[in-house]
Amino acid sequence: MIPDFVTHYYLNDRKPFLSLSDLSEDRLSEVLGDLREKARRGETKRGFAEWYIPERKRTEEYLRNAFISKGGIPTRKYPLYFVLGKSDTQKSMDPQQLELTLPLQKFPEEKISFTYPDSMASMLLKEDQSFNKPYHGQVFTLKEITEVVHQYGFPKDQAERTSRFLYPCYVEMQLWCDSPILEFL
Repeated sequence: MIPDFVTHYYLNDRKPFLSLSDLSEDRLSEVLGDLREKARRGETKRGFAEWYIPERKRTEEYLRNAFISKGGIPTRKYPLYFVLGKSDTQKSMDPQQLELTLPLQKFPEEKISFTYPDSMASMLLKEDQSFNKPYHGQVFTLKEITEVVHQYGFPKDQAERTSRFLYPCYVEMQLWCDSPILEFL
């Protein structure tokens, strides 16, 4: 079975539920500069390469369109991210980060989608024929992700290596509205 809770990870010097995609170009440049400086100092393992933001926005556009095609009703242009259950792998990316755990039932089904694994990794793995699985590059509803986990098992909480990159292996939930988290904004 799947966990009945989700976890949102966020930097200890920032509020939860922030999205790089929501930022203006000027603000994005400033925030990325700060995040890259943290990586340079060894405070985080996230480096945010130059290709990251364009790829992130391309992935988010795909996620949103696929979610809508399955009957999802997003009210956000870009999603907010959670891990289904918890993830030591995600936590290890920045040992100083905080986590916020919420019950899955708090989220309306028409406002959440899922990928297996992390959405960026899932889209990249879809293009790699030697590692491609049927769930890579797919967007799932809650009912569908339950079926995927039943068929393929819940992913091991570890980083997996392909010939091209190291990727986190967990189920990611995308939240497409703010209403369930207004108390935290």
